[in-house]
Amino acid sequence: MSNNPGMFEDAKAGELCDLVLECDGVRLSVHKVVVWNWSEVIKTACKSNFKKEGRTNVVQIPDFSLATVKRMVEYMYLEKYTLGNELKWISELAGLRVDTSSDLAAAPASDTSLDFISLTESANETTDSTPPTTAEILRPHLEMSMIAGYYLVPGLETFALEEITKALKQTWSPAGIDDLISEVYPSLPHEATRRHLSELVVEHLNDVPINETLFPDPFSLQVISALRRELTTAKESIKALTEKSLLSDTNMDWARRQYLQLKANLDNLQDIRHCRHCGKGFNCQVEHARLDEVACMIRCRECRTRHYGPPL
Repeated sequence: MSNNPGMFEDAKAGELCDLVLECDGVRLSVHKVVVWNWSEVIKTACKSNFKKEGRTNVVQIPDFSLATVKRMVEYMYLEKYTLGNELKWISELAGLRVDTSSDLAAAPASDTSLDFISLTESANETTDSTPPTTAEILRPHLEMSMIAGYYLVPGLETFALEEITKALKQTWSPAGIDDLISEVYPSLPHEATRRHLSELVVEHLNDVPINETLFPDPFSLQVISALRRELTTAKESIKALTEKSLLSDTNMDWARRQYLQLKANLDNLQDIRHCRHCGKGFNCQVEHARLDEVACMIRCRECRTRHYGPPL
């Protein structure tokens, strides 16, 4: 399926549109040839003479937010969606909101293509300097995965998961993640996304809220709590073993230095034939230096003169 930026602009302008997606009272004009190629669910509904969509060419989308539906439409035309800008149709700007309780069957498809214009509007800027939480960043992408699963748009599911993966590489905060996962997980048909959320909890098991919101089953909650304690114990053990290993390396280095010093003293001993003080044949005895030093003292047995080995 090709990227159609020109047709997307036409859709927002209502040019040659033959289908309407309606959400929150806003009618979004689109092209059947684009939408049908992406969603077999919408195509089947529109082609059925027994469904209202087949008679009116208007598809009601009541279970998702308007922003989510717009991003789905954006993906169908551009094979991507963005969070930075909110797309606007003229019906919103002119206040042309429909009565969702009225009989839409009386409105022919051609009437939905009013004088639309294309306009993008900057998303509402927040004056709050607090950075968004991970849950707030993930929510729109998870909603895209949910709508993609509902209307069977597999490419959108894959793209949403890619965006989720990118977002998690940039930030992490546990606040609200339990509420978000418990809310969206049952409605996520995409197995790869469900698995990714599970792995997210495992990765951050130390700081993810372990409560009845995230684990409503009492047995599961007890198991996860026990695993969390085991993980904490394991990390403490690993830390202790690491410190012990570092200490062992230090001790090994100290022993190696002792060995090299002893070897140097023995080599020096072989070169001594006479005492440098009394001149007699060198008959030595070896004494240790202070306990905190890596050194030996070699003394002449006759006059007790010291003969030091070379420093290490």
